[in-house]
Amino acid sequence: MEKKQKERLTGRRALNIYGVFTVVSLILSIYTQAVSVNDNMRIFFDSELMLNPREIKEFLIFIFISASMYFIMINFYFWKKEE
Repeated sequence: MEKKQKERLTGRRALNIYGVFTVVSLILSIYTQAVSVNDNMRIFFDSELMLNPREIKEFLIFIFISASMYFIMINFYFWKKEE
């Protein structure tokens, strides 16, 4: 019976996990920014704060370009470091 080796949390893995959570939270922020709290501490939805479709498209393009650059730089750095 083989013992399972514990996978270590390396810097590369930690930064990749951080990147995934950051991208997901930025995408979710598109739909959660219109949810607010009023003076009485009650949660309400303000449709005037929603992004229009053009703004959503521009924001998604920004997120995906930034995420691509982030993951390429992180993985390239650790790939070069491993050599």
